[in-house]
Amino acid sequence: MMFLRRVEGVTRLDKVRNEDVRRSLGQKAVMDIVKKKRRWKAKMEEMNGDHLVKQVYEAKVTGRRPRGRPRKR
Repeated sequence: MMFLRRVEGVTRLDKVRNEDVRRSLGQKAVMDIVKKKRRWKAKMEEMNGDHLVKQVYEAKVTGRRPRGRPRKR
């Protein structure tokens, strides 16, 4: 939110609400974006198991990653 306020050119001392700053810049609230993503997840769970997307969504990764820092290549 601080970045949006800086772009808009207002500070907390100006007593402008976050909602007003978001609305003036045309940004969506984070909770609205999260709710939209949840709808996508519900569609994935309803989908038939034959779809490739559904199979990838439900796939389990086997094995372990190596310990420590990744090697330079």
